[in-house]
Formats: sequence, C-alpha cells, structure tokens
Amino acid sequence: MLAASLRLSLALAAPAMLLSACVVPPESGSRWVDGSPDLQREHTLQAMWRGQPYHSLIEAYGPAPLAMGVPGQPALKTSIMVYGVRDAATRCIDAFTVVQPSNSRELIVADYFCR
Repeated sequence: MLAASLRLSLALAAPAMLLSACVVPPESGSRWVDGSPDLQREHTLQAMWRGQPYHSLIEAYGPAPLAMGVPGQPALKTSIMVYGVRDAATRCIDAFTVVQPSNSRELIVADYFCR
C-alpha cells in the first residue's frame, strides 16, 4: 500500500517538477525589460524568421553548431538549432526552433530565442 502511494505521489509530482525546471525566474537586474536591446533583438528576429524555410536560415547563418531534437512530438518533428553568441552588443545565444509539418518534407523555422 505504501509503495503504491509513493508511486502515485511521484507520478503526480514528476510533471510539475519538469515544468518548474523549464521556468527561469527573473533575475535581479534582469536584462529582460521592455525596450531592452535583448528583447528588441528577440522580437526583430522572431518577426524576420518565423515561417521561413530552414534552408534560408542555413544560407544566412550556416549549419548550426549544435542541433537538438525535441522528443515527444509525433505529429511535428521539432529540433532546436543553437548558433551561440552572434551579436556582441546583446550577447544573445541565438537559437531557433525548426519544425517539419507532417504534411510537408520541408523544414520551417518556427521561432527564434535570445538566451
């Protein structure tokens, strides 16, 4: 009985722990304030790259030094392409989400993130 109760507690707690690990609390003096160069860069590159073919990103940036697959997306093959710091002023680590829609063979840039 105790083992079953412990398994149930772990099963209920695990998703919450995983989600909380993905949330980054704002730091004291955070660079993520309205009008900050980092946020402006993120918004500009999101507008520029969302929906663009991945081959256009490769033409502009070259192959990503780090590519990571995102598991658990059966309907939408998803990868994260990390390019590192490409802008000395903001020191953003440029990363793009790339997806392959189930009805297409072409990879599409879904989003850009400055981290």
